[in-house]
Amino acid sequence: MSALFAIAASSSSPFHLLGWICLGIFIASLALVVLEERLHLRKSKPVILAACAIWTLICIVQGGDPEAKAAISSRLHHMLAEYCDLLLFLMVAMVYVGAMKALGVFNILRAKLMSASLGYHGLYWALGACAFCISPFADNLTTAMVMGSVVMAVANGDRRFAVPGFIHVVVAANAGGVPSPFGDVTSLMVWQRGKLAIDEFLPLIPPAVIAWLVPALLMSFFLPKSSPLVDAEPAPVSKNGIVVVILFGITIIFSVIMKHRYGLPPSLGMMTGFGLFAIHSYFATRSAVRQSELEEAKRADIFTMVEKSEFDTLLFFFGVIFAIGGLSHLGWLAMLNTQVVENWGCASLCILAGLLSCIVDNIPMMYAVLEMNPDMSLWHWQLVTLTTGIGGSILAVGSAAGVALMGVAKGEYTFMAHLRYSWAVLIGFFAAVGVHWLMR
Repeated sequence: MSALFAIAASSSSPFHLLGWICLGIFIASLALVVLEERLHLRKSKPVILAACAIWTLICIVQGGDPEAKAAISSRLHHMLAEYCDLLLFLMVAMVYVGAMKALGVFNILRAKLMSASLGYHGLYWALGACAFCISPFADNLTTAMVMGSVVMAVANGDRRFAVPGFIHVVVAANAGGVPSPFGDVTSLMVWQRGKLAIDEFLPLIPPAVIAWLVPALLMSFFLPKSSPLVDAEPAPVSKNGIVVVILFGITIIFSVIMKHRYGLPPSLGMMTGFGLFAIHSYFATRSAVRQSELEEAKRADIFTMVEKSEFDTLLFFFGVIFAIGGLSHLGWLAMLNTQVVENWGCASLCILAGLLSCIVDNIPMMYAVLEMNPDMSLWHWQLVTLTTGIGGSILAVGSAAGVALMGVAKGEYTFMAHLRYSWAVLIGFFAAVGVHWLMR
């Protein structure tokens, strides 16, 4: 046994005992992530444990050699810096989105849709259009939750509308987030790594539209032809809510400028916006005159929003980055890069990553491709951004939006219900790839 471990300390091939053990640990953690809804085990827990176990084994086996120890330390510090950049960026985005939800900014859109006297078909297309247009700025998870709440209210237990409606929202939100670093974590990771500039995401808009419209059109034939019996009066947006929306826009602009013009981490721009929000939160509390204003200011207080951030998701990214980084250190990704890219080509790698993302989750798949760092053209990096962004919609467990909606839909939207329409989403996936190929 010790001899087999000793081989791992000097071999660049992953086919040794340490490599197989670490790969098995990671696969087991991903299996628990896929079964999150059934086991009620938060996805961050198994992945964090797997990441720490992988690097502990690497340190025990390879840490005796000073040169290997220096390489391990350097790799860990690099991943830590990468994770901190992602953590700060997403935390600020979550704070702003949480504040807008607390101040009722999204309730206005929801009330207007519900009071528009549209039939099921009209609401279906209005929800999809809103999800597609909002997700580039508010992220696909938040967008899916907001639009999903409208589906629940409108459907009122009618699964003929609820199931296609939920799937439509997931597909539209995921597709809309593809052409924007602020709409999907996979797009954000590609942007932060410098693989695509902010303007190089724009050619992804046409295939993203196709990835939304094709399955939406196919599922629309299964909708009921009646009209829902709902009514909701739109509520006005408070002054505080308008200010937060403006500050969020300024924050996004700061992030783009920091990255595009000065080559600095975009999280620096996001933290600038965090500071602006902190000062605004202070003055909003101090200047409140009526009790309702004070309660509103406290509800959207910056540290209250930090507490309500989705730390399960943020910690899940820690586990993914460090676990895949460990497998890369052991040579698994280099081997996969050689086998897939050299034998099948870069386009096959991009499409395969997208298809696998519906099972494994798109974030680990994108990070694996980034760690492999294959010699790909701009067109290929756009393709893998597209496929991993929309591939998660094929199954309900493939994206955070689908998993979150399953949790709040109270049995109306399930894995099996989504599976009934997966064929439509899969057709949209290949139609989007085809459009991107034609645009080449």
